[in-house]
Amino acid sequence: MSRNRLLLIICAVLLAACGGTPSTPEPATPDPNAASVPTSDPNQIATPITPVATQAPREYATGQPPLPEPGTLVPPATEDPEAGRPFDIIEFQRTGGLEGGTLTAQILGNGSIIRNDAAGTITQEQVAQLTSIIDEIGFFGLEGTFSAPGTSADVFTYTITIERAGPNRTIVAQDGYIPDALMRLINALVEVSQPAAS
Repeated sequence: MSRNRLLLIICAVLLAACGGTPSTPEPATPDPNAASVPTSDPNQIATPITPVATQAPREYATGQPPLPEPGTLVPPATEDPEAGRPFDIIEFQRTGGLEGGTLTAQILGNGSIIRNDAAGTITQEQVAQLTSIIDEIGFFGLEGTFSAPGTSADVFTYTITIERAGPNRTIVAQDGYIPDALMRLINALVEVSQPAAS
């Protein structure tokens, strides 16, 4: 066997082992709508990122139900354990209005009252009426928003603080945002808080 023939056989075996002529891979065609991840190698083709639809925005519970619209009264969820017991003290103030006058009253459960710094008394029937209205509307547990920012100074603003058996509660209300049930208490307080006729 000649030397040339031997070299030819060796070359044929090597070519067969390599799988013949290598082919050039075709570059991938990127999706024009897909974003791509940049690479540090300029010869490497960027890998396309296919957008994935997300779920709806997640809602987080706050633990508290939303407050109702201003002027809407939500009765208490539980009964007042002190219902039927006379109040210890009511502090009432009305401000604003067209004349801009202030009406204040401090009413004790025994019927004593101080109206605009003048001492006096109300009847036990009036004390019982106020106590009854406080219980009927569930004053110590009711929920709601009874005022709003930007209200005209011409409307009345009422501040009611009631103390009974220790705990006290303050509610601020403005004309135009007062439900009927709460207005009953305000009207009764205005009536007893008016200066006594001389």
